[in-house]
Amino acid sequence: MQQGNISEELVRRTIENPEARVHDESSKFIYQRIFERPDGKRFMLRVVVDEEQHPASVVTLYAASRYHRYMR
Repeated sequence: MQQGNISEELVRRTIENPEARVHDESSKFIYQRIFERPDGKRFMLRVVVDEEQHPASVVTLYAASRYHRYMR
């Protein structure tokens, strides 16, 4: 799976070792992790996972450069 410039490795690292795991209003969880690009800029990868499905499945994912709004 490669979505835009987001590799499967980054998605796996985010789900396996998140900096935060946030429950949204539905049955989904958002896994968050901050990464640094080669140019030194940081971004937060947010992976939305539906854990009620078996096996759990990724619903969507995106990178946020203005990640401070998602920090709790």
